[in-house]
Amino acid sequence: MDKELALNFLKEIFEKVPGDQWISIFAIDRTVEPSARASQKILWNRVDELEELVDRLEPLSATHCIWYGIATRRARLEKGRGGAEDCALIPALWLDLDIAGPGHKTAENLPPTMEDTLKLLDEYNPPTDFIVSTGGGVQPYWLLDEPVPVSIVLPDLDNWYYTWQKILKEHGWHLDNVFDPARILRVPGTFNRKTSNAIPVTIV
Repeated sequence: MDKELALNFLKEIFEKVPGDQWISIFAIDRTVEPSARASQKILWNRVDELEELVDRLEPLSATHCIWYGIATRRARLEKGRGGAEDCALIPALWLDLDIAGPGHKTAENLPPTMEDTLKLLDEYNPPTDFIVSTGGGVQPYWLLDEPVPVSIVLPDLDNWYYTWQKILKEHGWHLDNVFDPARILRVPGTFNRKTSNAIPVTIV
């Protein structure tokens, strides 16, 4: 695991979020049958505990796929990672774009290459702040000037989805609706272990 990359990424995402907010981590052990309850882990850390959080992720990265919740939670939950009603602040807008390849054998109408996807993003204004390569696609981010309460941003997330759905449809490509506040996204510095070959999650 690239701990420095993971830490710098999370610092960038949550830089303007109050330290008492909670970050949820979801991890799946790819050496265990995915349907088994034992394969899933949920971790919690406060925003002001990012270094401790990354230390906790390191031993998991050897066998797990690891995601974080883009929206902070108001409190640490006893069970599960929570839904929209548990989310507090959104620090950025995001996309989750799949790219045709081994990790999406049954999917149709996806961008055929990374180059095609990056060209699409490059045509959009304002430009991305950074783009995460997930090992099966990309997750671009647009950082907000200030974190926005989920209750306020919900209509904007719907409009954001419809905007990008239209853009991709013009290219003949499909976009999943992955814009709910409780959305989880991959952590750079970890690995995508969905296929037999572990692929580093990096910043493009």
